[in-house]
Amino acid sequence: MNESVFKRILGTDFQRLPPAVQRAHGNTELRLSGQADITNYLGWFGKVFCWIMGFPASGTGVPVRVDFTPGADGTVHWRRDFAGRRYKSDFSAGIGKNAGKLIETMGVITAIFALELHGDRLRFEIVGSKFLGIVLPKRLSPTCIAYESEEDGGFMFDITIILPLVGRLIAYQGVIR
Repeated sequence: MNESVFKRILGTDFQRLPPAVQRAHGNTELRLSGQADITNYLGWFGKVFCWIMGFPASGTGVPVRVDFTPGADGTVHWRRDFAGRRYKSDFSAGIGKNAGKLIETMGVITAIFALELHGDRLRFEIVGSKFLGIVLPKRLSPTCIAYESEEDGGFMFDITIILPLVGRLIAYQGVIR
């Protein structure tokens, strides 16, 4: 079996992650469920953009399910369901100039993340992005502030996405088990 994408990128730091985060980023098929609190920003534009991307609608205590499925090619596929609003992405390890980075592909959007441990939390920071395969200049690249950790034995996530020139698009946090 291939080594987890996250373990390849983090190396020995993977062992320092909380058990719930290690489990979610292991290389096994896994389904976790729980609840999330979601806030969409930017009025109608934000709602339409989130709808197009499949991002969840605003709400408190929204049921969430995430399916983690490792691929034969070393990728890992995440399928998210927030009360029926579904979106998916694929994660792979960067190569070439992106070696050591996590690549997330969501349809026509690709985000390149640096992963870093901050105490007992895993921090994701976008260091580059592409739209339709075209590299976006830094000033046009979205910002994602994302952390994963453990809360009462569950996998805790806290994610905020900010669009350049327009502002905060969505923030969501929750715990899944």
